[in-house]
Amino acid sequence: MIGIALFGVIYGLYINIYPKSSLKSIKTEVSFLLNQEQKIKNMQVIDEDKILITIEDDSQVQGIIYDINKKKIIQRLNK
Repeated sequence: MIGIALFGVIYGLYINIYPKSSLKSIKTEVSFLLNQEQKIKNMQVIDEDKILITIEDDSQVQGIIYDINKKKIIQRLNK
C-alpha cells in the first residue's frame, strides 16, 4: 500500500514538472520595415499558422497576413 502511494506521488510530480520543463522559450523577431508614421494597430490570429496584422498611418490602413511557420509575409491588403 505504501509503495502504491509513493508511486502515485512520484508520478504526480513527474506529470506536473515534465511538461513545464520541456517547453522552450521561442523568441522570434519580425521586421515589417515600418515608417515613422506607421503603427501596428491590431493583431488577430487567423488560424494556427497565420496572423493578421493591421498597420495604420495618417492616410491609410494596411493589413498583412503573416505565416508563423514559414516566417514570411503571405499577403498585403490595402484599404
